[in-house]
Amino acid sequence: MSEMRKSNKDKSCKSKKKHPSGESSIKEPFFSLYREALMELFFPLNVYCHICKGPLPKTAPTSAAAYQAYLCPFCIDEIPWIEEPYCKKCSIPLFEHLTEHTPYPEEILRPLPSPKDLCPECRADSPLDRNLSVCLYEKPLKKAIYAFKYSDKTYLARIFALMMAEKLRSLPREDQAFDRILSVPLHKKRLRRRGYNQADLLAKYLSTELKIPYDPGALIRIKETRTMNQLSKSQRSPNVRDAFSLSKSFPKTEKILLIDDIYTTGATAKAIAACLKSHGTGHITMLSIARVML
Repeated sequence: MSEMRKSNKDKSCKSKKKHPSGESSIKEPFFSLYREALMELFFPLNVYCHICKGPLPKTAPTSAAAYQAYLCPFCIDEIPWIEEPYCKKCSIPLFEHLTEHTPYPEEILRPLPSPKDLCPECRADSPLDRNLSVCLYEKPLKKAIYAFKYSDKTYLARIFALMMAEKLRSLPREDQAFDRILSVPLHKKRLRRRGYNQADLLAKYLSTELKIPYDPGALIRIKETRTMNQLSKSQRSPNVRDAFSLSKSFPKTEKILLIDDIYTTGATAKAIAACLKSHGTGHITMLSIARVML
């Protein structure tokens, strides 16, 4: 009997084809189609505010933004949203808006001698065309993002994805169109240790919300790099140089929406963008929950 169970187990393991990145290449059409309904049925999120854990208002939010059903009005007001004016390439706040958070002296930023509203750092060429961040990596959302990334609070991906989708919809219509969604991959060893890739979870929900196809196996992290939050700004780019490759089956794509949780210096995003552009991709936008101010 035990041999029969072992035989069945071996057959089931062989039937699942694995992508070199460690992710299954088998599609899950049922779960992809009904993910949101199933998650809301078994794990409803609108029971308390997911930032302060306080009660939610009994009346529905007046805004059309779906994420507001899961956060209380006080916490929504406290989030340091990135609003105009901000750098159109890296989302760093500009001018008098949140100047206490900007790393540049006020006299450099005002007036900005660039018609494209770019910060001094982004006036140089870069393979990444744009980063779009929802808010700054500060209180009150910082703790929730950290818990999502390191403490198995994967259910928060649904709320963060709704916030990210709302940010993208705030752009002009032509800037909302993408051919494909990709996510920043983890190395297979780190993926085994953590158990999930937070960027992959965000990308799955965003694909459903935005109706843009997601290719989870396209990007592969071929080099085990050091943890970025332990490195200085100057150490980050060399750390991820040549760390990524692209699946051989990935088609030439004009516009890519790249997903990650946090944008700091952009070293990882730029390394991936360089890899994608070497394979013929035309335009790459990174969409992230939060922007770190160094």
